[in-house]
Amino acid sequence: MNCIKCGSSQVHVIDTRAKGPRRIYRRRDCLACGYRWTTVELPAGDLRRAVDALNGLEERHGKKHTAKR
Repeated sequence: MNCIKCGSSQVHVIDTRAKGPRRIYRRRDCLACGYRWTTVELPAGDLRRAVDALNGLEERHGKKHTAKR
């Protein structure tokens, strides 16, 4: 994984936590710029349902409305 701020590949995980049986949160740190962020890992089926739910929201409200998020 690359840093979402500077693009460096020098990233390491500083903390990992399981929340519930199907979610893993990882706190990541960029060694190049020091930026920290959190990623969430979901099983592929859960991710597909989340994407489908968001797509349904866009279809109901239109892309112009959801672009303000």
